[in-house]
Amino acid sequence: MNSVVRTKLGAGVTIALLFVFSASASASPQNPATGPSENATVSTLYGATELPSGPSSSSHTVISNALPATPGLGSTSAIPPSPAMIVPVRNEAKIRAERPSLPRKTYFSLALLQHSAVAFDSWSTRNLVENGGRELNPLLRPFANSNALYPVMQTWPTAIDYIAARMARSNKSWVRKMWWVPQTASAASSFVIGARNVSLANSSVKSIK
Repeated sequence: MNSVVRTKLGAGVTIALLFVFSASASASPQNPATGPSENATVSTLYGATELPSGPSSSSHTVISNALPATPGLGSTSAIPPSPAMIVPVRNEAKIRAERPSLPRKTYFSLALLQHSAVAFDSWSTRNLVENGGRELNPLLRPFANSNALYPVMQTWPTAIDYIAARMARSNKSWVRKMWWVPQTASAASSFVIGARNVSLANSSVKSIK
């Protein structure tokens, strides 16, 4: 009888102790083994700065004062311009519009006159060679006895036409004023040489007779 009572009392005491222990354990706050301390320390290039743990406005102020200032993404001073990045843009349409135009009517008239004078020079040279004359130009001497002399001599006025066109569209005003001189001089010299060849050919024919 006594043993039964003792057993019941022991069980009751044990249950009571367990209940009290569980109640006290649930009421007391749990302290984590590791957690954030009251104050945190941020190590920067300027030294250690103590920061408050709470998310307040003072923490942002301390962080902004501790960290070095960096340029914003939208600021123009973030990346300084490099001279290699600055490339001038050529407006080809504007350049063509500002370029002096070629006086086509006068240009083609002088070109026709020049080529005609060179053709006359070629004919007179062939006539003189057939009448006993001799071509003095070493570059034209191989063609003096054939009709190939005509296209070969036309290369000279073609080059003069190109030079005159370049001069007429030059950016220098004094060059533009003298663009007609090469064509005119070439035509005049060809006519003079052709007339001299005709005169020599006629004199050689008369001497033969």
